[in-house]
Amino acid sequence: MELILMALGACFLYVLQRVLYERFWKKGLTADAAFQGNPAVCGGEAYLLETVVNAKFLPLSILRVKFRIGRELEFVTGENSAVSDYTYRNDVFSVFPYQKITRKLRFHCRKRGYYEIKSLDLVSHDLFFSGHFIETLSLDSHLYVYPAAADCGRLNVPFQKMMGTCLSRSRLVTDPFELKGIREYQTYDSMRSVNWKATARTGALKVNVHESTASQNIFLFLNMDSDYPWASEALREEAISICGSFIDAFVSAGIPTGFFSNGIDAAAEEPSFVPAGAGASHVTRCMEALSRLRYDISQTPFETLMREGSLEKKAEDCLYIMISSCKRPELQTAYQEFCRYSPGSLWIAPLRPEDEAVFSLCPAALTMKWEVPYDKI
Repeated sequence: MELILMALGACFLYVLQRVLYERFWKKGLTADAAFQGNPAVCGGEAYLLETVVNAKFLPLSILRVKFRIGRELEFVTGENSAVSDYTYRNDVFSVFPYQKITRKLRFHCRKRGYYEIKSLDLVSHDLFFSGHFIETLSLDSHLYVYPAAADCGRLNVPFQKMMGTCLSRSRLVTDPFELKGIREYQTYDSMRSVNWKATARTGALKVNVHESTASQNIFLFLNMDSDYPWASEALREEAISICGSFIDAFVSAGIPTGFFSNGIDAAAEEPSFVPAGAGASHVTRCMEALSRLRYDISQTPFETLMREGSLEKKAEDCLYIMISSCKRPELQTAYQEFCRYSPGSLWIAPLRPEDEAVFSLCPAALTMKWEVPYDKI
């Protein structure tokens, strides 16, 4: 009789815990996989925070948290990861009642890009592992991995050339919103510049002196086409790095800078374009656009975009930099139309060591071969 009662008791407990877990296992259970708040840089290290909260009385002896991220993000420890087209993560937690667990997962950023975690799966069991329960949570976690910086030593030469051209061609105009100081009135001063408060205080005419601002802009053309049937990813990534480094350098020097590419913006699903601008927020906008840029899908030839009027010619106040390993005649001719009235424009060609940089159809632009070593190709 005692054995029967024990058996009945065991069955009752089994059924009870089964019912409790089926009904309440996901109550008060939350999980998150959040990338770090600031962007990363290609070649650097970043992290994400994996958090599980069990705000109920039932313990979860085993809780699996599953999600996937881009395979280019390589976890420092390969445990609980499987890599194929994506990196699939499967982490195991043992969560007590009313407990919060946070883990910091570090990874190496092997490639520039825009990475997202859109969902994660929670898988758990009852106390006797007689079945499993599954719940899918939607997430909105993303990480920008900026392109790596180009070689500063090589970048400095064309940068200084372009800066010299900008300084010699820039038209200085008065910025009415930036006050530099106050000085004595001169006969050539306009009455509109008189500072009447300072005049009344000193008893002599005083005028405002404003800062000057340069109207010269820099615009970069980033071409993702190739002269070869095979398209080198290394040459394209080097071109993107050069573009990003130029933007950062010119904007830091106070010159409004923008870029256009026939690579596709993964968010807008159209050729990537950022108009000329200045300031730290503009650099961030450009870097994010470069991170989202894709060249693994069909793209329009760059010269076609130039001739169809997608780009407006403003040679009188703009210097152009073409960054392209592709040198086909049609592209040279199209670029010539932009830079022939803008002397000092530049063409940088990321090429293999044995490739020649020949630009016979674009004499108005300065040219520079940017050799990409074999260990990168």
